[in-house]
Amino acid sequence: MMVDINFLEEKEKPNIAPYLLIAVGVLVLGLALLFITFEKNSLIAEDNQIQEDIVQIKDQQTLLTRDTLTDVQKSRNELKDTVSELNQVLIPSVPVLKDMISLLPERGFFLEYQFQKPNVLTMQVRFDGMQDVASYTNALTTKSYTEDVQVTTIDTTAVEEGDYFETLPRYVAEFEMLLNPVASRALLQVEEETDVEEEADEGEN
Repeated sequence: MMVDINFLEEKEKPNIAPYLLIAVGVLVLGLALLFITFEKNSLIAEDNQIQEDIVQIKDQQTLLTRDTLTDVQKSRNELKDTVSELNQVLIPSVPVLKDMISLLPERGFFLEYQFQKPNVLTMQVRFDGMQDVASYTNALTTKSYTEDVQVTTIDTTAVEEGDYFETLPRYVAEFEMLLNPVASRALLQVEEETDVEEEADEGEN
């Protein structure tokens, strides 16, 4: 019986573990670089979007500011026009009423007055007789600050006077007048100038 004896050394099997580790490391490094690149691109895109949003917001703010300034200026102009229009129709009531009172007869009295519109005045005045009503109406029509004078109603009232409580008729006339704003303001200016002159005279004395 023969026995085969192999005296040749067996070849060692190659160790592939280091290669696998290197391959895995390269793969991990590649994935890491890919992730970093992706994140970087995402951050750049996000930053670009933020910059675009900032530009849009600034543009919107500019437009809003411009529109706001335009609206404010428009409102100011409208207010200025309104004030100017009001100044054209507003009546300085004090000098006008003072002048109307000065025209009353000795026993004439204002009972009530009211501005229905800026330049429309209604008032009730008491008189002793119809002649006083006519005279007062005529005096009002001669004034530059009245454009139209109408006696709308005349009512009769009874007033007790005298030692024996004599009952006398009195007449309450209601007037409606259209006033001239320009002439009324001129009357105010004259009154102011007169007041200044009187103050100057008092100062000299």
